[in-house]
Amino acid sequence: MLEYAPSISGDILRLKTSEDLNIVLDKTQEQILKKAHTLLGFHASTSGHTAYLIKEDLKLAIQAIIDRVPSDEFLEYVISKFSSSKDMISLDDFRNILVSGELLPQHHGRYYVAVSLAEAETIRKILHVRSGKSLDESTQIALRYSPISTPEFQIAGGDGGIIFDVTSKWKLGTSATIYEAALAHSSFRFFDGDMHFSNPAINILIRVLQGSTRDKEKFYFAINGVKRRLDRKWQDTPLAKLFTISDEWLALKQRAQAIYMVEALKAKNLTFWEAFTAIDFDNNGILSPAEFYGALIWLKVPELTAEDVADFIEAADANRDGMIDYKEYMDMLSPYDNLNNLKNEIDDPPIESSMQESSRIVIPKIEPYGAEEIREVMVRRKQLEILRIKEERLRRQAYADSLDVKVI
Repeated sequence: MLEYAPSISGDILRLKTSEDLNIVLDKTQEQILKKAHTLLGFHASTSGHTAYLIKEDLKLAIQAIIDRVPSDEFLEYVISKFSSSKDMISLDDFRNILVSGELLPQHHGRYYVAVSLAEAETIRKILHVRSGKSLDESTQIALRYSPISTPEFQIAGGDGGIIFDVTSKWKLGTSATIYEAALAHSSFRFFDGDMHFSNPAINILIRVLQGSTRDKEKFYFAINGVKRRLDRKWQDTPLAKLFTISDEWLALKQRAQAIYMVEALKAKNLTFWEAFTAIDFDNNGILSPAEFYGALIWLKVPELTAEDVADFIEAADANRDGMIDYKEYMDMLSPYDNLNNLKNEIDDPPIESSMQESSRIVIPKIEPYGAEEIREVMVRRKQLEILRIKEERLRRQAYADSLDVKVI
């Protein structure tokens, strides 16, 4: 992969502004963003400031977006620049933060180009013949081996690949931001047919691959249909999330739901395991939609609807069986455990001594709620999904038949 900056002059190679990005939300996205902002405002609401985020809320919100914990200095900078309400973040402030490009900075005038091995070798020869000098006064390039990222950046989604050749002044003014390097790395891996991505990498792909989930799926089949590789089922890989979440705003809402649940459990001084056993009303080791609905009401999730519960379940239900097992439950909550010091119980439920058990408060079982209501919502969604799959199958068959006619 070639990282290419035609010019490193400040007026050409510069960070993109909100005007460059020109992000405009439609009505549905605005409603989703409002719901996410409400869920993220857990600490503000408990202190009496509804419809706002305070610093602790903003820290969690930014972590959900950039997939790493922001520094206190960066938080102070964001609050001072965007807050219109005495160090608190309103919905309008939050929207301005998200569309500004401050959280996910990218350069104007930086490009990433896939090159063949022969092309890369030719570029290397030119660099070596010129003894490491620039191709001209301002153009700077770097050659990267994209299947492998620098180890410390693997969690962040990659860094564009390991650098093995650069022009002489490349490091002086062309270093990529963490986000755009990870964006390039994840995008090229997707284009190359990879299916196993980290959560940060999946979040990047959801953000950069525009269009409906159907459009993304069609694009995926189009680029992989021309490759001489065994057909693999993406449904059983992390890539499945890309084809079930419509856009970055829905992804943010789902992460906001998980953050709210973690913060609510922290406020009740409960471990994840204790909460799971209390929610599991019938003690069968899995959470039904009605049990989960009851839990969210118990946690006082604001403005809760059956559609929200269905979104929550779909976000956690990795195997698509309509239930949430313990691993799915932990996978949903654990990414936000690092800020809250809740007990990490990902691999196995904890085994507590009798003394520990006696020191903990016994949590009564939480009553399930709205079984019929949530069942209707999930059945309707399943029927729409089946109809979509059927239409797509018929479309593919019609396309194949038209090709056969042309060949004949």
